[in-house]
Amino acid sequence: MIIVLAGIFMNFLLASMIFSTLFYFWSEPLAINTKFETQTKTKFIPDLNTAIEKWILEIDWVSLSPMKWSIAENSWIKDWDILLYINQKQITKPEEMINLVKYSTWPLEFKIKRKNEQIIIPITPVNWKIWSLVWYNIKSINKDFEYKYTFWKAIKEWFIETYNESKLTFELLWSLVVKLIKPNNVYERQEAVESLGWPIAVWNLFVNLVNENVKLNIILLIWAVLSINLWVFNLIPFPALDWWRFFIMLINSIIIFFFWKKAIDERIEQFIHFIWFIFLILLSIFVAYKDIFKIFF
Repeated sequence: MIIVLAGIFMNFLLASMIFSTLFYFWSEPLAINTKFETQTKTKFIPDLNTAIEKWILEIDWVSLSPMKWSIAENSWIKDWDILLYINQKQITKPEEMINLVKYSTWPLEFKIKRKNEQIIIPITPVNWKIWSLVWYNIKSINKDFEYKYTFWKAIKEWFIETYNESKLTFELLWSLVVKLIKPNNVYERQEAVESLGWPIAVWNLFVNLVNENVKLNIILLIWAVLSINLWVFNLIPFPALDWWRFFIMLINSIIIFFFWKKAIDERIEQFIHFIWFIFLILLSIFVAYKDIFKIFF
């Protein structure tokens, strides 16, 4: 059991060591979370509001990105169009556009800035939606922003960051599962499927980072985040994963101590592991196919 637990916690320890080192020397955020609404706040993957509060980003207006075959796309909305007005009402926040659209069943006039020209596009929402992603338009990025703490403060911050990154991973994983199993619409499931990626995509990412001479601290941050993902994934009590093995071994040890027999027969346990192992292999093949398709097509 100790060996199984050691395998689980090694990823946690690796991420903790990287976080504490980077907090002590220096590091900027890895990325800004603009796609998922989460309750957890992290320093290395802050949400948009946190990035704005800390002056990591400066925003101006909002941008649009229509979903494939959607009303927005059919109305000639393009990726990265900047939304200025709806029915002559200035739009400065995504929420303002969402509120105007969701209470409208009549045509709306979208005033769009595309490159150096401004155009007006009429769009009639269907079921109070136009099926377009909307987010703040990023005007500038503070590339000089970085975290740097004293030794003891860095130790404190790595514990907080490792905990928050683990919690954030659980939140994002749960959000992904909900969108796959019970989406609010077909576009949410499509977005969830497209966000899947793992071995080949990660390897391609590292190759690109090395080729583009990305700073070492960014590569280390990605390594730490991947370790957090592995740590969280192994905590899920699914057969064929480490936490399930630890749970079964613990239950069997307790039952053997009191009743001199195993709670789950070894053949049944092997069968369950085999079925889930096949499922994970099929899932890996599917994700690998998507990774290859994204890279080469």
